Amino acid sequence: MNQKLNMAPFANSLGMEILNKVTQEEWSKWLIVQTKIINEYRLDLSNADDRKKLLKQMRIFLKLDNESGSDNIH
Repeated sequence: MNQKLNMAPFANSLGMEILNKVTQEEWSKWLIVQTKIINEYRLDLSNADDRKKLLKQMRIFLKLDNESGSDNIH
């Protein structure tokens, strides 16, 4: 049984998209992959370009539409 997330992971439209389209299992898998991506590519999440790279990988992994706009996470 695929459980929905209890709350949006971000307080913006991206968070709502994830809440509506991603299961708890998928999100948990993403959190593991996210850590590997950050470490492997040595991403600095205080850097806007690195955050964009991570967001792009998240959208690919979670099979979300490739929208731009309020995808900023801090």
